[in-house]
Amino acid sequence: MFVDGPDKIALTPPQEEIMAIYRRWRKERGISPSFREMAAIRKCNPATVYQHVQALVRKGALADLGGTRRQYVPWEELEEYERQQRAYYREAKKTQATLRG
Repeated sequence: MFVDGPDKIALTPPQEEIMAIYRRWRKERGISPSFREMAAIRKCNPATVYQHVQALVRKGALADLGGTRRQYVPWEELEEYERQQRAYYREAKKTQATLRG
């Protein structure tokens, strides 16, 4: 399988499965799955999932947001994720300003 992007990226079958889990989970729940959640779905060790995720980041299929829990996002969803984050922080600032009076 290939991931669409600036360059087409060839993925191994386990990497394809990880990407499918990410897409489905984010569509259903609005957040990325944890390594343990993915490991439970794949019936493997979380360390194995971690290795696949790191390979997907190196290949450019996943974006590493760094410093956050559930920090990996498929590249095709990155722009929407950033838009949602900006909207969230704008609302938080409005709420803080309202509370301060």
